[in-house]
This record gives sequence, C-alpha cells and structure tokens, in this order.
Amino acid sequence: MKFTEEQMKKFNEAESVEEAIALAKEEGLEVSEEEIGKYYNATHIPARGKEGELSDDELDSVAGGACAYSDGRQVVNSNYGCDHWEHHNCGGTIVRHIDFCDIWYTCSICQAGSVGHTMGTCESCKYCVVENGQWLCNYDANRK
Repeated sequence: MKFTEEQMKKFNEAESVEEAIALAKEEGLEVSEEEIGKYYNATHIPARGKEGELSDDELDSVAGGACAYSDGRQVVNSNYGCDHWEHHNCGGTIVRHIDFCDIWYTCSICQAGSVGHTMGTCESCKYCVVENGQWLCNYDANRK
C-alpha cells in the first residue's frame, strides 16, 4: 500500500503508537494495528531529554564500539584483534611482517604464523573463549 507524503508526515509526527493507529484509522488506511505498531517502533526514537543526547548509561553501553556480555566481558568475534593479544600456546605477542604485497603474522616466541589474519586475532588469543556460541574476551582491561 502506498501512502501520500501528507499521510507519512502526519504519521511521523505522531507521539505514540496509539496516536499513529488513530491517524491511520482517520485516513481510512487498511493496515493492522500490529503493523502500525511495528513500523512506529522501528521509526521513532524514544524521548531522552535533549534531542540527540544520550544518558550516561546509554553512553557507557556504546562507548568504544563494543558490546558487553552480562558479566562485563567484551563480546568479540574470531577475527577481532586488539593490543592485548597473547598467543594461546605460549603467551607470545604478535609480530607483523610485510614483504612487497604480502602481509603475514607470527608469534614472537614460538614463531607460529599465518598468512591473513588468524594469528593476532581472538581465534588464537589466550584471553578469548567461546561460551554459549559467543566469543568473549577475558582480558580485564576489556571489561565494561
């Protein structure tokens, strides 16, 4: 179903789901209340004081661009890399090699290495574990 620009403007100015449903009925739009509710919730940002301003809790949850598990550990993925990487076999640090167009990584202690990015990422870091299908970092400085 297509909506006119005027109908969309009215809908986008609605201050609640109930108001959006009432507007749809006024306009004679054939759309379910459930569909209106889903669209409204997907397109309207909850009020939070000054426009565009985040609360301290909201800011803490997004600062640094990382998600935190319920116990505060950073949620990562197998290809994530950080400055705290230590090889899970020996505790060595990452050494990056560049030769013309090739880049590869080795461990500073055991010299294990790889072309690409598996060495130096969570996949081979001693601090990272997989629990309940999620990669988690156990390094204290990465906790939220």
